[in-house]
Amino acid sequence: MSIVKGTEQIVNPLQRSALGKKGLCDYVINVASGCLHGCTFCLAPETLILYSDLVWRKLEHARVGDELLGFDENITSHVYRFFRKTTIEAIQWSKKPAYKIVTEVGEVIATQNHGWLNYRGQWLPTSRLTSFLENRKDGSSTLQSIEVAKLGKVIGKPLKGLERAKVIDKISLGVVDVVDIQTSTHTFFANGLATHNCYVPSTPAIRTKQGQLKDKGVNNPQMDWGKYLFVREEIPEKLATILERKRTWVETEAGRGVVLLCSGTDPYQNQETARITRKIVEILTNHKKKVRILTRGLSWVKDLDVLKCDNVIVGMSLPNLDDHLSSQIEPQAPPPTKRYQALLGYHQRLSFGNPLMLVVVMVKG
Repeated sequence: MSIVKGTEQIVNPLQRSALGKKGLCDYVINVASGCLHGCTFCLAPETLILYSDLVWRKLEHARVGDELLGFDENITSHVYRFFRKTTIEAIQWSKKPAYKIVTEVGEVIATQNHGWLNYRGQWLPTSRLTSFLENRKDGSSTLQSIEVAKLGKVIGKPLKGLERAKVIDKISLGVVDVVDIQTSTHTFFANGLATHNCYVPSTPAIRTKQGQLKDKGVNNPQMDWGKYLFVREEIPEKLATILERKRTWVETEAGRGVVLLCSGTDPYQNQETARITRKIVEILTNHKKKVRILTRGLSWVKDLDVLKCDNVIVGMSLPNLDDHLSSQIEPQAPPPTKRYQALLGYHQRLSFGNPLMLVVVMVKG
């Protein structure tokens, strides 16, 4: 499918959000349906995944709400990652090029950008894995594996003492059926190996607007994710009207009344979304509302005059610091070096008393 762009109408742009449970916000505004960054990670349907009851079950039978054994995505303040219960939040089937990874503990089929935890505690995509026979010293040929018989009660315990699994071979399989799952910790165990979560597009547009999207040329909103974007140009006008009339404002202890831009798309992915985002921020701050922005884009630096406000926090995601690797994981997003340069430029422009940027950094590998 080629890239499809257009506009979309929306009745109420300001929606209550369940993300308050994670301390992110109480409200969310999505400036568009779809996203053009194209971030994906996948495994084969027959892959065995480890549930929280320490039983291996096939990925193809997994359901949203199932509880798996996971672990902290990043090292905590206690120097370790810890075992956690993790819940499947979304699932997507598709067909993509994949590889068979042969290790000492077995085989697993995955796409080239699926993430694995190596013995050094670094995240590496399939594309970076090499055979131990190459005798490289960069950790690319030894992964972390788990042996259920040795576990016992592990929830809350440090993720240490896991087995090492040497990579023996990596074989290209061409295009095959694969499954994405998204978990609450962003981690789980697959065919004995510690692996990273997939990011599954599961927005209201996908769940409830499939008919409208099909009329616009999008036959399968999930499988075509990354290839369509429908901007909601009416949001600023409708938001202003809503805020003028709104008499109550929810402020939970975790969400603090924050409005998130965005939960299902990137507010600064192109000029159209950036233009609307700027207007939205101006309206929200004029009404003394707290705003949190999450983006991989770069054009927010042009809006510093409205973003440098006590009520605004901007977060930028850096899944890794390798431009080549990033081009495989998130092919349409700006390279991480450009994002990092944008952050440095922002820091250099700060004057005393301006708010600091919240930087969302997830370094893998």
